[in-house]
Amino acid sequence: MASVDPARYINTPVGDQIAFYLALAAWALKRYGLSATLLNLIHKHTADLNLQARSLILRGWLHATAGKLEHQLESTLRALALLESHEEADVGLMAMALRILAALARDRLDLAALAAVERHTNFPWTSSLVVERFQVARTIAWARAMHGDYIRAGEEFNAARRLAPTPHLQTLAHLDRAWLAQISHESLHARLELREAHLCAEQIDWEKASDDEIGALILAAELTAETDPEKAQALLDLASTMSIKHSAGFAHDDRLRAFSLAAESAVLKARGQKRVAIRRATEALDIFASVGYQWRAANIALSLHEMTGKVSWLNIIGDVSAAYPRSFIAAEYERLSTTGRSAIETLTNRQREIVSLIRDEGLGNDGIAQRLVMSANTVRIHKQKIFRAFRVSNEFQLLAKLNSLAS
Repeated sequence: MASVDPARYINTPVGDQIAFYLALAAWALKRYGLSATLLNLIHKHTADLNLQARSLILRGWLHATAGKLEHQLESTLRALALLESHEEADVGLMAMALRILAALARDRLDLAALAAVERHTNFPWTSSLVVERFQVARTIAWARAMHGDYIRAGEEFNAARRLAPTPHLQTLAHLDRAWLAQISHESLHARLELREAHLCAEQIDWEKASDDEIGALILAAELTAETDPEKAQALLDLASTMSIKHSAGFAHDDRLRAFSLAAESAVLKARGQKRVAIRRATEALDIFASVGYQWRAANIALSLHEMTGKVSWLNIIGDVSAAYPRSFIAAEYERLSTTGRSAIETLTNRQREIVSLIRDEGLGNDGIAQRLVMSANTVRIHKQKIFRAFRVSNEFQLLAKLNSLAS
């Protein structure tokens, strides 16, 4: 494609179509600048609404590649609006737009994307769109769970499972239910769904795979890690040997690596290899945060807080819980931030000594400094960290919280 002259393909219906497929090929080959140039020319010249919408969706993929998911949302919403206004809209293209919006509603907890998909509850799914129908249904169920609507999420996960047309997707459907049961603290149900997922996976000849199929293996590994880290590691090993045969994004950025790192961290954590688990989880969190996968980043922060006890991870969780107060992330944040035991667990041994001296002996900064052989300034630094852990501003509030927890 090095000698492509973009302008020569524009200004005729056939030429516009050729330009689009060149733009798609350029994107697949990671020639993002050339792809964007072609899309700009198409936008200026074509009157074909379906092609305009198709180009907007591809432009959204370019935005996603750059980690600009808010721009992908804007482009995809514009594409859907064009298709809605077109009497001869490409139904398959509309299904693709709905699937992208459903994923944005899930991964970014985006209400605008969720509302756009919900407007199409009576979408005319055809038999050729069975995979897209399943994926939209399950992804919207995930979005509902993220927003704390667990009952409706469970109903929609069940509906999606009935639509799953292949063993790969049936595996995903059982994993979805296992995940929902896990965050709802239904451990028996989670184990049963995981068992069904593994039975489905054993029937599959895993060869060259799509995003969804590799994603199923990684999700299975993450959910299995706590109870069977060896099986989880085997699933990760299998996923690492597979190459993606088609992709709407994972081949173009680090998201798949982030999912793998999160699952690997869960396996290492279950094996007691905490130090390496923390490194893997931190790397995964950075990637998810960079592409706007807020709930994923917060979920990893929960694990990091559990492994390290550091308040900094709790702050990340709090940012997400404030935006989505009905989510399971918010419930976990409330539990951690209001439980004295959890606050104490976030402190160092020296900070716990300081708490004891404040509570039991009523010592001030100078008295604590003398007792622990440190400077008064060092005591003040420790106390600020203690106040943050208990979410208080001064010693009076700290003593009040400690007394309320003791009672």
